[in-house]
Amino acid sequence: CQGSYTIVRTWTINDMCTGEVVTHNQTIKVLDKTPPVLTCPDEHDIKFGITNQVGYQDCTVRVRLPWIQVEDDCSTSNNTNLYVWTTDNEGNVIIVNNMDSEGYFNFDLPVGFDYTFTYTAIDDCGNKGECSVEVEVEDNQGPVVNCESFNVVALTDSVTTVFANAFDDGSYDECTMITFDARRGTMNSSGSFTQHPCNQPGDYVYAPTVRFYCCDAQSPVQLFVDLRVRDAFGNANNCMVEVDVVDKIRPVIWCPEDITVQWGMPYEPTGIDTFHVSTTPGTVI
Repeated sequence: CQGSYTIVRTWTINDMCTGEVVTHNQTIKVLDKTPPVLTCPDEHDIKFGITNQVGYQDCTVRVRLPWIQVEDDCSTSNNTNLYVWTTDNEGNVIIVNNMDSEGYFNFDLPVGFDYTFTYTAIDDCGNKGECSVEVEVEDNQGPVVNCESFNVVALTDSVTTVFANAFDDGSYDECTMITFDARRGTMNSSGSFTQHPCNQPGDYVYAPTVRFYCCDAQSPVQLFVDLRVRDAFGNANNCMVEVDVVDKIRPVIWCPEDITVQWGMPYEPTGIDTFHVSTTPGTVI
């Protein structure tokens, strides 16, 4: 192998008394027994490619590990074999021997797992050197969001609670399950989402449910719900829903006490009064 060589040393013994001459050849082999030296890349030097869906909520991400410098005392780089290997989440060993045109070893691996990538260099004499780097493979793409553009909320109580997913219209993620939360507000003149005048404490914070009030049905300010859809890795996308709140709560009436009248005799009710009054919800008239 490269860097190794053989020395043949000839020993000659001459017996000065008898004149006998004996010759012996000694073979000395000089071999390289030192493994190559590798320095693994920093985790920030490792790049991630596109995410591919390979099944229902099952994705792979391309992990790109850069070529590294290998130092060996005897073997040149063209006589040193460099490859990278790892073990996937099912225990399968994956070996990549060839680099792409940009000098990267590419692995397509399931998301959501930690992987140990081992660089292995074998020189021309069979000496093996290794170094390893750990990488967490995550999904970095948010869900695809679809909201209802308009939603009507019918009040069934003075405070009506609606689950956030009621405003969804088919959002999905290619890799994981999704969760929904939402907050309520309005759009200001500059097009920014801001507090609605009917908001109560906590309404502007994302939560699994959204509260609606009698104030919303009377307010001239348009109400919007900001729906946030997140995957298992925390990636999120949002969409906006315009909401119209309608009052479907019937008034509560208390009748006076029962009275007894004479059958067959004319009866003229007393204290008759017909009137109209405007008041705030929940006020006794």
